[in-house]
Amino acid sequence: VGDYAYVTSRVNPLDVNALHAVYLADGHGPLLVDRISTAGVSVRLDCAEPGAVYVADREGGLKIVDLESDGDPCLNTTISGVEDVMDVNLDGNYAYLAANRAGVVSVDLTTPATPGVISTYVNSSPAFRIIRQGNLLFVAMLDDGVRILETNGSGGFTLRANYPTPGRCVDLAINGTILFAADSEGGVQIVDVSDPDAPNHVATYAAAGAVQGVTYSAGRLMACCGQYG
Repeated sequence: VGDYAYVTSRVNPLDVNALHAVYLADGHGPLLVDRISTAGVSVRLDCAEPGAVYVADREGGLKIVDLESDGDPCLNTTISGVEDVMDVNLDGNYAYLAANRAGVVSVDLTTPATPGVISTYVNSSPAFRIIRQGNLLFVAMLDDGVRILETNGSGGFTLRANYPTPGRCVDLAINGTILFAADSEGGVQIVDVSDPDAPNHVATYAAAGAVQGVTYSAGRLMACCGQYG
């Protein structure tokens, strides 16, 4: 966000769980300028313009953090009624949460000081990660693979497809109509989602270790494979 990066941490010598503000425009390298403690284990975040960061804080729920002009974070509010938030994805006035056993939860952010839950999709497996492409949500559901949900523009959603994976789906990335699923011991599952009602397997990348995360940028797919890098 501008000259600042915001980083969540699980373990820190000073704050066990924290959101860190890092200044990137210093000529000597990144500079830690502030941190705020969070009640849970901060695992993911998303940024909204202007001036806020939304933090998926596990058992601490969803935190809305205001950003001051100097980049310092200031906790604004915590959304009540949603616990164990694993991931957050923003779309205008709505936030879509992967909330573990509570499933996928949509939250109305029209009034940030008093956000409210709109809709919930619950499955037998936990909702672990969530990404968005247009009006489609792709949710990593651990042992139940991937769920594809369609949003209706007002915070609601409907199920479009279930896509089982051979392993344990823990993370997702997308490029156009190609979805990449980090599937633990199942490697990286590469899926064509041009028809969201009938996702189609394209290929599998068999990694040396369990794939724990994926990201796609500038034509390159990067996979985190634990001790194998």
